[in-house]
Amino acid sequence: MGRSEKNGFMGVVTRHGISPIGAYDAEVLSRYPIGSEVECRLHQPKTPRLSGKFWAILGRVVDNTDAFPDTRSLANALLIHCGYIESTSLIGGGEHLHPRSISDLQKAEFEQFFEEAMDVICTQIIPGLDRDALLAKEHRFVVRST
Repeated sequence: MGRSEKNGFMGVVTRHGISPIGAYDAEVLSRYPIGSEVECRLHQPKTPRLSGKFWAILGRVVDNTDAFPDTRSLANALLIHCGYIESTSLIGGGEHLHPRSISDLQKAEFEQFFEEAMDVICTQIIPGLDRDALLAKEHRFVVRST
């Protein structure tokens, strides 16, 4: 549950339960008297640093290949290729497959997807691209497909 959801708060698991992370989170939790029964949906957020790195890398890949018009297109292609998909049954029969939302991936799931996506980029999107160069902060690779 994120802070943007109604009455959502961020917490940390302790030996005694879940404690609020900050003042806002404590304020939200204080709205419920001790002993209140509440419904919780636990979710471990993605590491913001890894998420930022993911989108920065995708931007560099898009800038160095003509295969994808933007980072969203590349992200969707990677999600589908790596099997992070949902299916919807269509009225009248059939099925529509679409990529899962990255924001819905749990932390461990996103970390796994990140590793898989980097492998696909280095082996299939820009074959032969050095993974270390891809993960480096500097823009060391420049490969343009023709």
